Amino acid sequence: MSKEKYLVVRTHGLMTHLLSPDKIRSWAMIPDWESLFKEVSSTEYGVFLEKVDDLRSADKMIDITLRVLSRRVKTFLEVSKGDVVGEAAVRYLAKYDVENLKRKVFSLLIRKEGVSEERFLPISGFMINMDPILRASDVNQICDLLPQGRLRDFILTWLSSSQMNIPLLDIGIDRAYLAETIAWAEMTKMREVFRIYAENYALGVILRSQLTGVGSELYSSMFEFLSQNVRKVLSESSTFEESLKALLSTEAHKSMASELMEVYEKYGVPWTLDLSLFKELYSKIRSLARMKPFSSIFPFSYVIAAEWESWAVRTVVLGKLSGIESEKIYDMLSLY
Repeated sequence: MSKEKYLVVRTHGLMTHLLSPDKIRSWAMIPDWESLFKEVSSTEYGVFLEKVDDLRSADKMIDITLRVLSRRVKTFLEVSKGDVVGEAAVRYLAKYDVENLKRKVFSLLIRKEGVSEERFLPISGFMINMDPILRASDVNQICDLLPQGRLRDFILTWLSSSQMNIPLLDIGIDRAYLAETIAWAEMTKMREVFRIYAENYALGVILRSQLTGVGSELYSSMFEFLSQNVRKVLSESSTFEESLKALLSTEAHKSMASELMEVYEKYGVPWTLDLSLFKELYSKIRSLARMKPFSSIFPFSYVIAAEWESWAVRTVVLGKLSGIESEKIYDMLSLY
C-alpha cells in the first residue's frame, strides 16, 4: 500500500474519533450550564473540565478546546510524518506559532506597569521552537532564535526602521508567514488547498484591520493573496461594512459575508468574524476533499475538521456567554 493510500485509510479512522457536528450543534439548545457541563464532560474535553464555572469562562474554554485540538493534530502529524501532507499540515498549523510569536513580541514592545504578561495559546511548536522564544527578554533575542526566512528578515527590518509602527509589524508578520507558506505550496500538489487558505487568511487580516481602524496603506499588502475578482471589489472598499457588501457580489465569499453582516450587526462580538471565516475555509476544504477522496487533500482535511470541532465547541459556549439566542448559535454551526 502506498503512503498516500495508507494516509487516506488512517484518516478515515481518525475522523471517527471526532465529535459528531450534529451532537455539538445540539448543545446549543441545552438551556442550563449544569446540563451542558454534563454533556461536554462526557467527551474528550471533560479531561480539562473540573467544574461548571470552567465552562462559563471564555478564556478557560478557548484554552481547553485548543488543548484537545493540539492532541488531535499531533497524532495526525505522527501518522503523516515524511509525506507532503504532513509537511502541509505543519506549515498550516504554524499559524499558531505566528500568533504566539506576535503575542510575545508585542508584550515586549508595549510594556505597561501593572499589566500582566500576555497569555499564550496552548498549541504551537510546529515550525518554530517556541519555548526559548517565550523566555526571551527582548525582540532582537527573538530574531536570533528564529530560523532564516521572510519572517526573521521582516522583523529585523522593522526593528531597524525605529518607527514603532505596531500595526505594520502585526500585518507584516502575517504577510511574511503567508508568503513563505504559499511559496512552498506552489511547488507541491497542495497548491489548490493553500490558495484557498491564503485568500481566507488575507481576508481575515484585511477585515480585522478595517474593524480596528488600520489604514489601507498597511493592509493593502495582503491583496496579493486574493484572487483577481476579490482584489478588485475590495480595492474599492475602505470600511468593514463596505467590504462585506462588496464580498456579497463574489461567488466565493457571499455566504460568509451575508452571515457576518447579520451576526456582527446584531451582536457585535469580534470572534464571530473569525468563526465565519473559518467556517468558510472548512466548507471549501471539505467539499474539495469529497470531490477528491483518494488525493492528499482528504488526509489534510482532517486537520481542518479537527479545528472545526474546536471552533464549534467554543461557539456554543461563547455564543451563550455573548447572549446569542440558542437557535442562532445552532444556525451559526451550519456549514455554507
